[in-house]
Amino acid sequence: MSAEMLIAVCNAPVYNTPHPEIVTDLELLLTRATDEALDQLTLLIRSREDGDAAIFEGHLTEAELEFFSYDRDAGADITAIRRALARCLFMGVLTSVFKPGTNDEKPSLNQEITWITASFGEQKRTLLATGGLSFGDEPTEAWPAIYLLDALNLFEMPFEKPDAEGATPVEGVVVRAGVQAAAWLAARGWVAKTAADRSALEELAYTLAEPASFLDAFDSAEDVIDEFIAASAPAA
Repeated sequence: MSAEMLIAVCNAPVYNTPHPEIVTDLELLLTRATDEALDQLTLLIRSREDGDAAIFEGHLTEAELEFFSYDRDAGADITAIRRALARCLFMGVLTSVFKPGTNDEKPSLNQEITWITASFGEQKRTLLATGGLSFGDEPTEAWPAIYLLDALNLFEMPFEKPDAEGATPVEGVVVRAGVQAAAWLAARGWVAKTAADRSALEELAYTLAEPASFLDAFDSAEDVIDEFIAASAPAA
């Protein structure tokens, strides 16, 4: 079998500045995960083919993926559950594209990904790209993430750069903890419906963000999740 060159590109998230500046702030990037975008991602998950499954299975468990099957359309909270799980998947994709920073370091671009500025007529666009030689497999580990971001097309419009003197951004680990917690809870039927629910979920995120390895395994947080569900039954 001969090798072929495969390249995946997508719009890069950039600030609305004269010179391209890549957005790596996870909290800001997640603002593009609107209900409409999450519903679009849900459709992509539901229509996935065997060859495209890796990107989904790498961030959601088999039990979580079952919520997207066509025989799970019944239930008042199924849309909310799917959105929470899709948001978790989106976060996983972002953290595979942008390596989370540690201590005072800012997040950085995955070494398998580069960014380029290309001209389209009179307009210039900044793109993320990855690729290489393929023998029928994915040329890089980052290839599925860029492929999916291209399908979602969430970064066509630039981001407004936050005021340096504005509010202190939430730490990336807390943001990731909140998204992961929402997915874990959704898979067990708990979905935030009220302001009180969302406030309780935010407090849980800070609790889960304490251990550095909370994202490494569900078991490390299972007791905390159980206690949360018992103490924070969502409104009917």
